[in-house]
Amino acid sequence: MPSSSGSTQLQKYSVTPAQRMEKRMLSNRESARRSRMRKQKQLEDLMARVSYLRQQNNQILSALNITAQHCLGVEAENSVLRARLIHLASRLHFLQDLIHCINAEDSSTLLRPSAALLTNQPLIRFDPFN
Repeated sequence: MPSSSGSTQLQKYSVTPAQRMEKRMLSNRESARRSRMRKQKQLEDLMARVSYLRQQNNQILSALNITAQHCLGVEAENSVLRARLIHLASRLHFLQDLIHCINAEDSSTLLRPSAALLTNQPLIRFDPFN
């Protein structure tokens, strides 16, 4: 009986060429299916990354626009402050010249009210906001 069981085992392990071809075709189909699934997953991952990067880009552009607007406001304020600085420096120079004239002149010149009007500067007026 051992020979009959041996022949059964040989038949079990002996595969016909058609069976090998069918097994190979099944293996190839499965491999192709796995490959398509990997590519589909990669494509989905890349599309998700593109979406994320576009969102990040929009946020950066929005922040850039806000910063640019803020910069324009600061530049405008700086321009106003520079103009005010020039105006105040001119007033200070005028007042220093006036003090110098008052200190340098003798009392006879101070008695003439028209002497202060000879300068081209406006008369000093108090403005608490300047």
